[in-house]
Order: sequence, then structure tokens, then C-alpha cells
Amino acid sequence: MSHASVSYLPSSFAMHFFTISLKFLVDYLSAETNRARNTAISYGLFAIVVGGVMGWPFVLALAPAWALHYLYITVTIPSPAVEEKKPIDKKMPIEETQTLDLTPYRAFFNSVLNVIKASLILIAIIVGIDAIAYRKIEFVPLNIVLYNVVHASADSGPNIFGTEPWYYYFANLTLNFNIALPLALAAPLALPFSSIKRKCQALLLLLPFFLWLAIFTAQPHKEERFMYIVYGALAVNAAVTVDAIMQVGLRVLPRWPWVGKTAVAAVLLVYAALSIMRTSALISYYGAPITVYNTVRDLIPPEHTAGGGEYSNICVGREWYRFPSSYFLRDDQRLKFIASGFDGLLPGEFAEGGRGLRNWRSGTHVVPSGMNNRNEADPSKLVPVSACDYIVDTDLATAPGETRFTRDEENWRKLVCRPFLDAGASRGLARQFKIPTALHNLTKTISTTTPSVRLGEVQIFKDTVT
Repeated sequence: MSHASVSYLPSSFAMHFFTISLKFLVDYLSAETNRARNTAISYGLFAIVVGGVMGWPFVLALAPAWALHYLYITVTIPSPAVEEKKPIDKKMPIEETQTLDLTPYRAFFNSVLNVIKASLILIAIIVGIDAIAYRKIEFVPLNIVLYNVVHASADSGPNIFGTEPWYYYFANLTLNFNIALPLALAAPLALPFSSIKRKCQALLLLLPFFLWLAIFTAQPHKEERFMYIVYGALAVNAAVTVDAIMQVGLRVLPRWPWVGKTAVAAVLLVYAALSIMRTSALISYYGAPITVYNTVRDLIPPEHTAGGGEYSNICVGREWYRFPSSYFLRDDQRLKFIASGFDGLLPGEFAEGGRGLRNWRSGTHVVPSGMNNRNEADPSKLVPVSACDYIVDTDLATAPGETRFTRDEENWRKLVCRPFLDAGASRGLARQFKIPTALHNLTKTISTTTPSVRLGEVQIFKDTVT
């Protein structure tokens, strides 16, 4: 959660809004009146729409189950208001009597209508803003679905960026959520023993995690960020199992209620300890790029830039994908790419026009040159090393076609250095979790003299010539 919640990604945005929708789902499942159900389901479904339309459209796959469940209980379960209503007065107009009988249906259609109206307004605003920026009508969520699903093929679509085995998400979630993953997977079995009253309806609360996991496990192309959406749902499922553990303890040993509480406390302490160790490892082992780029804004611009223009160039080669964001650069700095072992398509640049409010959209409507949907390299996106004022690189072994600038002290001078994990030379639990150095020997593999964790560096270099 510490990683996913702050990532500047569509899936992180969608995760936040789906987590909000879970709150309204809980309200919906515990509602006693049609008005309460109407309010909860309307806000809950609209939160998913916001996450899908403004963030990542695939989160919309989690909405139909809610709507279908609401329709089911509308048809099969009369509301308390109808069950407890007073005897009908024969003098009462027939229209008012019918209004009482149709209350559940009206609540359902009001919910659907409210969500549709709010969604259309949101879509109109988004399409309108995009039309101003792109100078044409575009519905970006639809484009994302078309590219990744409808028009995907062997030569285009997500699979060209690599595929992973079916167990990838199980391994990844085990690493990031440790014992919370098996607790979440056990939630349907634990639900009958929990303190939740409406157990059948509560299955709807457990469904999103399993539905999402099934959908994306079936996809060949897998990435950790695809699971961000249901991090909150995983926590909810795990909480159900933890509650069941306590309830079982109370029922089996009613005279010693502390046994169940102690078991739950032990589970939570183990989870907390492993989570802190994992989060600490991510910050300690992989936090160097953020720390290094925080210093880029303080670099003194050269009197004469390498490119001969008004901007100083911050260059990256094999480290291009660890560049966090252009927000880390000053207005007079530009990120540039140099040749490396990467043979795919690098990001394109927006065309730059005039400055000021009147020219804010000058480059957003121009498609950068050399773009394609096959991940084919475009040489025009590279600049020669001679055009770089600064270079950000790692002091790790190079691949064919790459330069190890840390060893080229004749032409480049080190300015900033921060430790970074050498994943290829590290092994054992110490690579995944931050543990005391004295315990590293316990994590070594048999018959090896290589330390369990080895740190390289992320560094900024300045051309000594300029």
C-alpha cells in the first residue's frame, strides 16, 4: 500500500476510488431501508465509474456484480418498510397504494438513473477537456480497451511487452502482503465462522478480489500495478478471516476469551513486522532514484549547454524506466535519452510552443514522431552523449551496447551517489526484506561466497569538458 497509494498511475487512481466504493458497499449490505440502499449503491457504483473513466477503465468490470445483486434483492426481498406498513385504508387512492408496493423497484431504478446521469455528466466534462487539448473528439478509456483487448494481436497489444506464468500474481502478492494473502484467499471458507450477520450477502464483499485475480491471472501480460485495484479488497477479505479466527476462539474456549484475541494479535503482529521489513527494503534498496532526482533541481545550469540551446539536458540510458517524473526537473531542464541495451520504443516528447496560459495546449494535440503500437525502437528519440550536460546512471554491470559511465572518469565527474540494490548479485530473504546485516549470512544459498545483498549506486555525472 505504501508503494501503490502514491504511484502516479491510472491504476493507483482507480485503486483509491474502488477502495472508496468498498465503503459504500458495506453501507449497502447493512442497509435496512430502500432509501439507504439507494444512496449507498448510487455512490458506490459512481465511485467505480470515476475510477474507470478518469483512471483505468478495467475497474468497471467490478461494477455489474453489484448492480445485479441489487436487482436480485429488489425482486426477491421485500423492504422492511413494505413488510411493516400499516393496513391499507380503503379510502386511500389506488395510486398511493401502488406507490407503496413499488417502493423497492423505484429505489432500484432511481439508483440506476442517478448513476447514469452522473456518469454522463462526468464523461461529457472529460471528453470536452480532452477535445480542447487534443483538438479532436476522443474518449480515452475506450481507446485503452480497444488497444489492450479488441485490437490486441501477436504484433500489437499488451503481450508484446512480455508475458509471465500463471502464478506471477500469487508470488507477487505473497511478497507484498505476506500472510494477508492466504488469509484473503481463505475468506469464503472463514465467512460462516465470522461475526457478520448477513453471510450470504457478504459474499458480494468478498467477490471483487477473486474476480479481479481470476481476470488478470488469465492474461499473459502481467504487471504488479495491475493488482493495485484490489489491494483494499484483499485487506477486507483478510479482515474477515481474522474476525473468524477470533470468533472460533471464543466459541471453542468460551472460558478463555483471551485465547482468540491472542491468536489475532499474533497474526497482526507477524503481518505488521513483515510489512515493515518489506516497505523498509523497498525504500532502502530501491529509493536511490527518488533521492538522486530530488537533487537534479539544484544542479547549477552550465554557462554553455551541451546542446547549444537554452535548456540543460539530463540524460538517461539504461535507467530510463526509473525516471520518476518531469516534475523533478526545473523549467530550464529537459530529459533526453541516450543509446543503451534497450531495443523497444522510448517515450515521445510533447511539441513545445510558446509559453503562457494561451499556449498551454500547443503540444498536446501533436503526435510525437516515430510512435507505433508494436514497441519498435525509434532512433530519432535518442541524442548523442555529446548533447548531455548531466547523465544519471547506475554503477552496475552493463549489457551489450551500454556504457558504464562510472568508470569513465576521464570524461565524467561524479556529483551525487546513492546506494541501490544489485539484484543480479543479491539473493535470499535479505533481498526481499530489510533485516539486520548480522543476519544476512543466514539467508545465503549453500556453497556460495557472494553476499546475500549487494548494493550498487545511482549516480549523477557531469561532463568534465563542459
